[in-house]
Amino acid sequence: TVAPGGLLVCNEASRSRAQRLQRVVSSWVPKEMMLPGGGVVITNVDASGSAGAPSALTRFGLFDRVLVDAPCSSDRHLAHQGKVALSHWASGVVKSNSERQLDILLCAANLVKPGGLILYCTCALAEQENDGVVAKFLKKGGRNFVSESLEDPEALGGGDDMAKLVELVQPVAETTAAGALILPDRASYGPMYIARLRR
Repeated sequence: TVAPGGLLVCNEASRSRAQRLQRVVSSWVPKEMMLPGGGVVITNVDASGSAGAPSALTRFGLFDRVLVDAPCSSDRHLAHQGKVALSHWASGVVKSNSERQLDILLCAANLVKPGGLILYCTCALAEQENDGVVAKFLKKGGRNFVSESLEDPEALGGGDDMAKLVELVQPVAETTAAGALILPDRASYGPMYIARLRR
């Protein structure tokens, strides 16, 4: 829910995916929220290619929270698509994904307020795309950020919603150095990596 006077900005670099995002969001929120000044904006800009953050995103000011649903090797999709998809997979994919993910995370750092939060997510199993990206971020450009544990609802701000989230995630997740990895052998979804980074 967008708070009164709040703003939800959804960005997607791919034009076709941004159009699909527009359709999906429009189907769930009241029409007036999608109008100019309505509280929900869909943008179509690559957040990985520039120093800082693109003006198409900075024009909205700083955010309390930024969700980075990073493009990744999508291991679950590989498994479901079978041998054809696996035949196109190469170890260089993980390396190039992790470089792009770091760029996107550095962009997000320029968009979050002091005291704000970045939630970094992938659907990859590779440590290089998960904790590896977070470690590089904290070393390279995220010195004003700390990684928060996903195990303690009080450390996450407390409240019933956080307690429910922890209760849902703990049985199906493995704690990692910087976050948690939900594995498909423990849940009906996944893999999914989550890291909370507080400025």
